[in-house]
Amino acid sequence: MGDLGTFLTANDPNFRSVRIPALYSDFREQRLKAPQSYQEKIDAWKLALCKIAWDGPSPANTERNYLSINVNGNLLQRLKTQRFGSPQALGTVIRECLSSKHAYRLQDFLQAKQSIFSYSFTSLPWAAVSWACSQVWPSRSSSGEDRLENGQFLLMANLNTAFQALTDAVAGLSSKSERTFTRDKFIRQFSKEIIADSQLSQSDMEALLVFASRDNSLLSYDGQTVRIRSSEDNLPSIGEEDSSIASLKSLIEDLQDQVELMNKRVEDLGLQAKEAVVKKNRVAALAALKSKKLTESALETRYATLHQLETVMVKLEKAADNVQMVKNMEAATTALQTLNEKTGGAGRVDEVVQGLRETMADVDEVGAVLASAGPESSVVDEGELDEELAAMEASENAKVAKEEERATASAKEKVRQDLEQARQAVELGKLLDTVSVPSGVPAPLSMDPADALARMSLEEKEAEAA
Repeated sequence: MGDLGTFLTANDPNFRSVRIPALYSDFREQRLKAPQSYQEKIDAWKLALCKIAWDGPSPANTERNYLSINVNGNLLQRLKTQRFGSPQALGTVIRECLSSKHAYRLQDFLQAKQSIFSYSFTSLPWAAVSWACSQVWPSRSSSGEDRLENGQFLLMANLNTAFQALTDAVAGLSSKSERTFTRDKFIRQFSKEIIADSQLSQSDMEALLVFASRDNSLLSYDGQTVRIRSSEDNLPSIGEEDSSIASLKSLIEDLQDQVELMNKRVEDLGLQAKEAVVKKNRVAALAALKSKKLTESALETRYATLHQLETVMVKLEKAADNVQMVKNMEAATTALQTLNEKTGGAGRVDEVVQGLRETMADVDEVGAVLASAGPESSVVDEGELDEELAAMEASENAKVAKEEERATASAKEKVRQDLEQARQAVELGKLLDTVSVPSGVPAPLSMDPADALARMSLEEKEAEAA
C-alpha cells in the first residue's frame, strides 16, 4: 500500500474503509446517471488532494510543496492500495478541479496577466457554451481509459490558507523600511511564518507573492522588490524609491550579519592567542594577534559603512514620510477647495446669513401683528390670576383650620369621657365600702368595681321579685 493511501485512510474521514471502493472506482459514468454521488466523490478527492499537499508525507530528497501538488504516475503509485489498486478516476478529478477553479496549472497561474477573479466578457459566452456541451455530450473519456494530466497544479484552498497566514504575519509592519523587501529577503523572512515548524518552497512563495499582489491588494511586487501596502498606500506598482529602500535595507542586513561574524572571529582569535601563550607557543600567539588586529581593522570599516548606510536609510524614510505628508496635504487642499466652491465663498455665505436674519425678522413681525389683531379677552389679566389664586389659598386654609378644630374637639371629648368613667369607678368603690355584708357570707377577696356593680344589680332584682 502506498504511503499516501495509508495517510488518507488514517487521516481523512471521507476515506474510511467502507467508502474506499467507491472512491477508487471508475465513477465517471455517474456524472449523468447519479450526478449527486458523482459530485460527492469529486469533492472528497478535492479535499484529499489539499490534505495530501498540506499534511501528507513527502518523498525523500525532494523539495516539499505545500500549495501545489505534482500529478504524475508516481502520485498514482503512492495512492495505490493493496486491495483496490490505484484510483481509476484521478484524471477526471484533476479536470474537474481545473474547470471549477479549485486548482490551476502552476505555470499558467504565474504567467497570467489578469487577476483570476476577473473574467473577460468575450470568454464568458464560450465558457457557457463549453459547459452546456459537456453536459449534453459528455467527453469520450467517460467510456475509455481515464487520462491523467501530468504537471504541477496549484491548489486554491491551500493558497488561501497561506495568504491569510501571510496577512496576519505582516499586520504589525508600519514604517516604509519595515514594509519594503527584496524578493530574497522577503522569502527568507516569511517562508517560515506560514506553517508552524515548516518552510514554504521557492515555488510556493512565488505563487503566494503573485496571488497577494495581482489578485489581492496586500502587497506590490515586480519580481525583484516587495512592498507591503498600507491603508494610505494607493500605488500598486513598485517605484524607484521602493527598489532603493529594499536594496539599502538588504545591504544593511548583510553588513549586520558580517559584523556579527567578525565580532565572533575577534573573540575566537583572542582565545587562540591566550592558549598559545599558555602553551608558550610564541609564533602561534603572534599569528593569532596579527589576524585579530586585521579583523578588528576590517570590523571598524564595516561599522563605519554600516553607520553611513543607516543614516541614509533614516533620511530615505524621512523623505518618504514627507512625500506622503505632502500628498495628504494636497488631498486636503483639494477637498477644501471643492467644499468652498460648493459654499460659494464668503460673499455667498454672508448673503445667505443676511437673508436668514431678514426672514426670521419677518416671521417675528407677522407673529406680533397676529397677536395684536386678536380679541381683548384673549389677553390674560395677571391681577385676576393673583386674586383667584389668593381665594383658592384662603379656602384651602379655612378647610385645614376646620379639620384641625374638629380634631381638637374630638380629642377633648375623649378626655372628658375618660375622666367621667374614672369618677364613676371611684364613687362605685365608695358605695361598696358602705354596704354591710350579712354574717355567714364570705367576703369577696377582691372584686373589680364593674363586677361588683353587676352583682349588686342582680341582688336588687331578686329582692324585688320576692
